[in-house]
Amino acid sequence: MSDPATKILDERIDKALAKRMTDGSGGGGDMTVERRLEQLEQTVGQIALDMGELKGKVSNLPSTFQVATFCFGSMIGLAGLIFAIIKLNS
Repeated sequence: MSDPATKILDERIDKALAKRMTDGSGGGGDMTVERRLEQLEQTVGQIALDMGELKGKVSNLPSTFQVATFCFGSMIGLAGLIFAIIKLNS
């Protein structure tokens, strides 16, 4: 036998689904197609602005060559500093 609480819950779900189907409230039925299209256009416009900002940030990132040169130069500088410290202590 089914649980009474489950039965009540199933009935409430069925009623809510039936109400949605009849009054059109499932998915913003009170909005017109034009209003939905307007909101979609605004959203797409905002996405385009965000993409432009992202492209600007990515274009300012250093290249692989720049990063490799910086790392190599830093290692050479650190090696020189170590040799200088060793030379001064001996």
